[in-house]
Amino acid sequence: MKKAPYLKTLYLQKPLVLILLIAAVATLPWLGISNLLTETEELEFSVIQSFLKTGDIYLLNTFEAHSTLSRVIVAGFAYFSGEVTPYILRLPSALSFIALMGFCFMFFAHRRPVLEAFTSVLILITSFGIYFSSTIFNAYIFPSFLIVGGIFEMYRWLETRKTWKLVTTWLFWGAAVFELGWLVLVAPFISFLVYLLVRKKPVKEILINPLLMAVPPLLIGTLLFWVLPHSETETFTQCRSLANAECWDSFSFTGKVVAPLTGFLPWTLLLLTALLSVPFIRKSKETHAYNYPPVLPLDKVSQYNLLAAIVPLIGFLILPPSVLSEVFFVVCLLFTAIFLSRLIVHLSDMYPLVVRIFSIGITIASSIVLILSILVLFKWNSFASILDLFLNENLTNHITPNHSGGNLFIDLFLLAGLFVAIVVNTSFLFRRKNLKVLMATVGMIYALQLLVAIDILPDLIQKLHLLCL
Repeated sequence: MKKAPYLKTLYLQKPLVLILLIAAVATLPWLGISNLLTETEELEFSVIQSFLKTGDIYLLNTFEAHSTLSRVIVAGFAYFSGEVTPYILRLPSALSFIALMGFCFMFFAHRRPVLEAFTSVLILITSFGIYFSSTIFNAYIFPSFLIVGGIFEMYRWLETRKTWKLVTTWLFWGAAVFELGWLVLVAPFISFLVYLLVRKKPVKEILINPLLMAVPPLLIGTLLFWVLPHSETETFTQCRSLANAECWDSFSFTGKVVAPLTGFLPWTLLLLTALLSVPFIRKSKETHAYNYPPVLPLDKVSQYNLLAAIVPLIGFLILPPSVLSEVFFVVCLLFTAIFLSRLIVHLSDMYPLVVRIFSIGITIASSIVLILSILVLFKWNSFASILDLFLNENLTNHITPNHSGGNLFIDLFLLAGLFVAIVVNTSFLFRRKNLKVLMATVGMIYALQLLVAIDILPDLIQKLHLLCL
């Protein structure tokens, strides 16, 4: 008897809910704690304020819009609440991040072992670069969600040949084209074409399917632009040129090459630890639950994921620093995570000492941050005050308090969470359950990340920003 569709995914419901909960707790409660941190946030905040005052809908679809759809979503929330706040401004990024984590888990878990999928998403959530992007307004998290959603739906269409999967792909990518212009489909198009060639599909399919995948989204994106209100003096290409123009002239090619390594911090430190220690460590003699090579062999879904990571990475390296290149960078990280998780789980199974060394290093770093945070909380009140002491600057009268009042409870909660995570992780270090050591380390990184991103980094960003003026 053929199983009902919901029975096929029943075993994934609990880990999916856990993933969504972890991502939501990491973002939603903290969005409104800090004031506006970046120039992009200040610009978008002022635009939404102008829209609420004037009701001019043309403000939402202009050349200056870093992310038109995100701006429309923020405007909708602000209209119903009556005002725009930092929390509302950052909500599209946070919701896109949560949805991305859920999409990635379900796609990977259906085609790879659940442990791989679960670990890959935990790696993404605890990678500081991706996580911090979800806690502020930015122009590339939401478009990345659209591109990745389309890539997933395209593979599902290849599996099932269901028309509605193809239509869903068109809608995802059509919205992405409307958001960033026609060039946004270059990386998915090349990835899809190369995948068909690698799989040795018939010539007719190789010629027709990429066009079937690309042409409708281009039409949908262009049509959306002309249907929605916009300035009559701006064409679609002009209005989306910000996504393809240089934004940061000082961003060097060397920085781009290093960016994928920094994007996965602190997990790249585990790879560095493995690189330095594996030649001198024997394999574990215990029974291996995950006994196969960390990356190979590549089945068809792994080939698809690999191409979906490599082609956007090439686009990121070739394109000038821009919103579009940042979107390609995030897409690359999302599809690289599944391979990184295979390697990390393999290390915890075959070389558990490597993971324990990494865990000890993170424990020491977390303990130092915890002690310093306690001293700051009870003696200097904020990390910006410490920066004043080192730089002999007194900017207290010029700086707007970065946190709203009554945050002592939040500070204590984050410190207590990190303390508990350190204690739990330390206790697991003395046990022989290798996978539990890895998961306890993930929990400690999660707690450390929350403390740094919510309580430490906003103060330092605002202080350093003022010092540069």
